[in-house]
Amino acid sequence: PYQYCFRNGDSGNFECGTSKTKEYTVTSGETYTIYAYVMDKAGNVSSTLNKSVTPKNPEMTPLELVAKKPQGLTQNLVGGMYRYQGTDNVPNWICFGTKNQNQCKSEYDKYMYRIIGITPEGQMYLLKETTLKEENTKRFSWDTQYKLTGPEYSKCTNGICHEWNEANIFQRINGISNGTQPGESSYFTGTNYTGTDIFVDSTYYDYLKSGDKINGEEKESDWYKLINTHSWYYGDTTELDNLYNGDYMYAIETGNAKTTHYIQKPVGSTTIVEEKYQWTKTVPAKISLMYVHDILYAYPGGNPSSAEDRKNCWIATLKDGYDNYTWENLSTRTGWDDEGLGVGAMAFNKGYIEDNATYNPGGVRPVFYLTSEARITGGEGTQSLPYILG
Repeated sequence: PYQYCFRNGDSGNFECGTSKTKEYTVTSGETYTIYAYVMDKAGNVSSTLNKSVTPKNPEMTPLELVAKKPQGLTQNLVGGMYRYQGTDNVPNWICFGTKNQNQCKSEYDKYMYRIIGITPEGQMYLLKETTLKEENTKRFSWDTQYKLTGPEYSKCTNGICHEWNEANIFQRINGISNGTQPGESSYFTGTNYTGTDIFVDSTYYDYLKSGDKINGEEKESDWYKLINTHSWYYGDTTELDNLYNGDYMYAIETGNAKTTHYIQKPVGSTTIVEEKYQWTKTVPAKISLMYVHDILYAYPGGNPSSAEDRKNCWIATLKDGYDNYTWENLSTRTGWDDEGLGVGAMAFNKGYIEDNATYNPGGVRPVFYLTSEARITGGEGTQSLPYILG
């Protein structure tokens, strides 16, 4: 043979040369069809052969990623895991829900996530890059002012269910609530500042869980199976003091430190009850919201000295698209009164961690743990080349 000719794809010109091999830049997971023929000096050509290939990068476990020492990922355990710390350019972007990197980038609101950290067991802890968008809004309330009566009254503080396992956001993102509560035909998460009802349906949960239909029956998606069921700590108090110390807040939010417990008695007055361990309850679930200590630990060293410092961590740069930065955390704080609620959700706003009435809406950015079976099969963790899961 005088020349070897190659073409990548069903159309276009062949490239000919004296080399028996040809290199192409490809994307892991994409399918390519390569055509080839040979030609002698007289211009006679052979028949054209073709072969379809789907290149795959070598799989990498989460702990192998830790061992590679990527920029910003701690090499020691911080709050129970190896965590990404630093500014917005830390390479912790990852796609979830698609193996197609281009689709992940073009449908950013749906598929793009950030890796908060990796546990010693090899579970990646993911945060949705953008806030949820359902029914033309990006702002949802932690809960309503809905009150239980009769025998149900004793289940919640003053008949109002605001703890995480009862909160409407928790139930909806985990597919628990069907949208109704006793005595109400359409349970909504609250009203926005103009008085318009804001409903949260189960769009996000349905998207994660729904798989292909087999024999007419819908099966659980492989992506949903990758999400681990985790025991989430919750409690009825998060102090607004010491919101610059990640270790302190981590101890509180995992039931290992005492904090001041408040109640409303009567409405409008705050009574200190005692110092006690508040965050001793857990609820098993796949999807949750981020803790306050997750925000603090995203700052280098885990102890930002001011709200200005907190603005400089990568989590603080995420925007919710409506209020710019305000979005809900898992934490609640009692002792903060608004129309007799006696409880406030903790919101994150432009570096500030602050009280927010439970019925005031904010952005919802879910978090979840992947099982240790998850593998990285491509990408570099950057925004332009996010990690791909196999």
